[in-house]
Amino acid sequence: MTTTNDRQFQANLDPETLHNRARDASLELRRLLITLSTAILGFSFILLTTKQSDFSFLSKITLFLSFSCMALTILFGLLQIFADAKRNYHYAKYMQINDNVSEQFKNEKYSIYIKWKTYLMHFKLISRYFFGFGLIFLMIALYERVFIY
Repeated sequence: MTTTNDRQFQANLDPETLHNRARDASLELRRLLITLSTAILGFSFILLTTKQSDFSFLSKITLFLSFSCMALTILFGLLQIFADAKRNYHYAKYMQINDNVSEQFKNEKYSIYIKWKTYLMHFKLISRYFFGFGLIFLMIALYERVFIY
């Protein structure tokens, strides 16, 4: 439910400001996912390599799966940053095209921008799935270690 103050606040903002805020929030989420995945990756590695690690076969498998998922989350997070940079670069190049060039040339430049935008959306989705699966596998390993073993 929006209040009068919320409506006044929203009315004073132009769409460009809101888009910039949304983009900043997305970048911050990406950074946090990469940081958290790196921390969980380190935690899983320490758990697997300590001498007192009397883990069952199920725990070792789920920790390895968690380890792998977090590593893939980091990889796809980095790919997101790369795709975002390429998307912005190609959109800026598209915006700099003069009016006297052919429509085919404009369409080619715009299609490159759309390609990188699509890659970015796919990388975001894949990264979030791997992060979720990594957390699930880690919770299974910890549950098995604490309550079953």
